[in-house]
Amino acid sequence: MVLIGYSGHAFVVYGIFKAAGKNVMGYCDVAEKTYNPFGLPYVGTENSETGLDAIKASGYFIAVGDNKLRKKIYEALQKIIYHQQMPYTLRRL
Repeated sequence: MVLIGYSGHAFVVYGIFKAAGKNVMGYCDVAEKTYNPFGLPYVGTENSETGLDAIKASGYFIAVGDNKLRKKIYEALQKIIYHQQMPYTLRRL
């Protein structure tokens, strides 16, 4: 799965997914992060071709702490990928 967002909230989410035995294959963000505590590859923004390819291939989790921004990202992705890929939720683990 791909994490969308890669900072404080995403770091907690990453730990939960790893503890549940889920593979996180990379992250999307507005730019590649210099601080990368888990060594995840940057796959681009969630709107870029490479980011969307990764999302479609492995699923995604919106790991952004701000509720309004998280909703905005979710709604934008649903328009782009036409409901082909639903996001992971902690409940779906």
